Amino acid sequence: MKKWSFFFRPGKKTPLVYIHGLGCDKNDFRQALREPGLRGHTILSIDLPGCGDSPYSTNRHLTIDDLAEIVFQLIKQKITQPVILIAHSMGSMIALSLAKKHPRSIAAMIHLDGTLVVTPKLSTNKALKQTCAEFSKNVLQEHIERFRLSKNIGQRTYAKQLSKVDAQAYYDYSRSMVVTAKNKRLLKQYLASNIPMIYVCGANDEKEHSCLNILREHKKQIMLIPHSGHFPMHEQSKKFYDLLVKLVSSPIVESRTLFFR
Repeated sequence: MKKWSFFFRPGKKTPLVYIHGLGCDKNDFRQALREPGLRGHTILSIDLPGCGDSPYSTNRHLTIDDLAEIVFQLIKQKITQPVILIAHSMGSMIALSLAKKHPRSIAAMIHLDGTLVVTPKLSTNKALKQTCAEFSKNVLQEHIERFRLSKNIGQRTYAKQLSKVDAQAYYDYSRSMVVTAKNKRLLKQYLASNIPMIYVCGANDEKEHSCLNILREHKKQIMLIPHSGHFPMHEQSKKFYDLLVKLVSSPIVESRTLFFR
């Protein structure tokens, strides 16, 4: 685990484990360490391989399932009780993969603008038809240039994160996202899961998520953060953390006391 970069704060309250999105990094959750309402909670946030300060191996092309196992092994090393997974974007795929293999390690999941389906218009689809070099030029670099000029603080932060990401990792993860979401199997797993879950979405992004209507039809809980897009932890930080404090303190989460297998 020494090669992965992460921050960890031990505590006596329910552990919170943050899983970042495609090309993002652990610092998306850095403010949690300063949030008064989360004082006492164990907090863990990792840079996935090839993101932030974590290296990416050229010997193996990692998948969503591989990332889930990496996160689980770090959790197992640092924490001895069920955790609340806070998963952003691609992180929701990783969280659901982890939940499928190690369900008793999870107290609850908070999906933050989680990617449960990959719609045809998402740029990740191009990874199946392009080489890594082509994808890096046509998608990764284009995103960096477009987002760095944005008026949106979340997108500008993302551009800085993307400028550090390993191009091969970004390519491999994009390919795996498309394959993992095939036939809506992640959405089906979400709907069938017995683990307490909530889907949190920036209100400005509501129309971008085709899964929301399906979640509503199945009476799944959804909460919208006003005046926010895909990066509420940056765009509406106070509203995001106020909501997070409320969610992690819910009786449903606190009553789930299963331990690792």
